[in-house]
Amino acid sequence: MASLRFLFGMIPATSKYESEYDKLHSDFQEYKKFEASDELKHFFELEKEVNSDDFKQRIKTIKSQNFKQTEEFGKELEYKQLRKSSIVKSYFKKKDTEEGKSLAESPEVQKLLELEKYINSEKFAETKKYMYLSSKQKFELSEEFKKQQEYKGLVKSEKIIWYKAIFKKYPFSWIEKWDLSFEENFQSGKPDTKTWMNRYLQGDKTLNKGYVLEDDKHAFTEGKNLEIVDKKLRILTRKEKAKGFVWSITHGFYEKEFDFTSDMVSTAKSFSQTYGLIEAKVKFGNSGVTQAFSLMTDQILPHVDVIKFEKGKIFAANFWKNDSKIYKSISSAGGAKYTNDYHIYTLLWEAGKITWKVNGVEFKVQTTGVPDQPLFLIFNSSLKEKALESGIPSAFEIDWVRVYKVKSL
Repeated sequence: MASLRFLFGMIPATSKYESEYDKLHSDFQEYKKFEASDELKHFFELEKEVNSDDFKQRIKTIKSQNFKQTEEFGKELEYKQLRKSSIVKSYFKKKDTEEGKSLAESPEVQKLLELEKYINSEKFAETKKYMYLSSKQKFELSEEFKKQQEYKGLVKSEKIIWYKAIFKKYPFSWIEKWDLSFEENFQSGKPDTKTWMNRYLQGDKTLNKGYVLEDDKHAFTEGKNLEIVDKKLRILTRKEKAKGFVWSITHGFYEKEFDFTSDMVSTAKSFSQTYGLIEAKVKFGNSGVTQAFSLMTDQILPHVDVIKFEKGKIFAANFWKNDSKIYKSISSAGGAKYTNDYHIYTLLWEAGKITWKVNGVEFKVQTTGVPDQPLFLIFNSSLKEKALESGIPSAFEIDWVRVYKVKSL
């Protein structure tokens, strides 16, 4: 059963959903880049240091410093005491005499002169001046103050605030779970033939030709009804005569003339996967044409419709076989609005569970008949036997396709 949000039509606009999706991925890349940066490394180192007991003790020591605790104070005191000694006094009285010259060689006078030179030095003056500053003034001249101010500035910086806010809520767990295994953005002027084929795999293997089913009113043109406009693939259904092969349970393959043409693309030869996240951004043509994005194998079953548009409705469906019995589970919803704009259709395929979503809102969940084998992607447009022929020519438009797989541990 669809979620209440889906039932009440609370599906976000595609532009809003996609911009949020793109922003999340952009933020993830920016987060990882900043996480590995020297800038953040420096911040954490600074934060650790500034908040450490050692740093706080260093600040306390700087603020409590006074001149009496310094080596300079001791030297000044020693100098003053030497000035009072009898030998020094005699030296100063007689320094211009022969006796004074003799006294100049004494240890006391030599020490005094050495101390006098130091006390009169610029270094001594700066130290003494610094030591007589207030505690606040001394701290503001310290490296610790510079580091503290730098830390305070970084804490308030937009980059750090952003990083810490993201780190706290960490919205990237979903992104980190998945690896991109397939992506197509239709950047070139035509579909890449190494990626996409335009036939059902069985017809390619059996006939080396394409075919349609017995209830189809069109022939597949094997790529002629495909075009890329504004980097979007368009699968066209037209009213025109064409011959093509049909597969009938009773008659096998036979050739027939049709009044309509259409096309398909498939990764049957290039890509398949078991489990994962499969999504595409598509827009349906408002016509009687059935347009579908599905997962298939080279057999009829299993078959999963990621999304199908038919008779004005969208469908999510699963078809499987068990003990020779065929089962199906189909959910539908009004689909007119899905022809007015692109929507992102997502299939979360897990072991024992499939979840269908439209623009991130849950549409259908199923836990029975879940396939457990590799499936490939297929987009096709078909005009069915009983379908109205209105709205033709019609285009099924695909903007992009992405497939993810769970990251290996």
